[in-house]
Amino acid sequence: MSNIGIRNMFLLVTALAVMFLLACGSSEYDKAIDDYTKTIELNPDDDEIYFQRGVAYSNLEQYGKAIDDYTKTIELNPDSAGAYNNRGNAYSNLEQYDKAIDDFNKAIELNPNFAEAYFHRSIVYGKLEQYDKALENSIQYIVLNPDSAEAYYDRVNFYSELEQYDKVLKD
Repeated sequence: MSNIGIRNMFLLVTALAVMFLLACGSSEYDKAIDDYTKTIELNPDDDEIYFQRGVAYSNLEQYGKAIDDYTKTIELNPDSAGAYNNRGNAYSNLEQYDKAIDDFNKAIELNPNFAEAYFHRSIVYGKLEQYDKALENSIQYIVLNPDSAEAYYDRVNFYSELEQYDKVLKD
């Protein structure tokens, strides 16, 4: 088996392990982070490994470290809309809302159909009490993901904040 085949197999196994930890609600992310760190030592130019380690750090609420890994992902792969989106979430969790919005904007620029970036941006605008912008993003998220009950709930809240009660009743 080639080095690329081994690397891909390791990434698959590691990603499956993280998904298992998420499903089980386990706090074994430290082990996954150790595995990602070892993989980075062997292959420091693989953006996906930094991305996955950033996800693990985010799940541990270690947002500063997550931001570092998403930033490295972006350095290696400037077209990674997912890295911008996830880094935006980390910034949002640190209440660095301007940076979060910048990252969501970039994620949407790279992928205009990236529904989650619209959703996350709507949440940040809501926290900033910019309900008109929150509503616009919530509506776009619903267009891209019409089966999200949470988006409809948020849209109702944004209509209420804007005192558009007739629209609340329609939702």
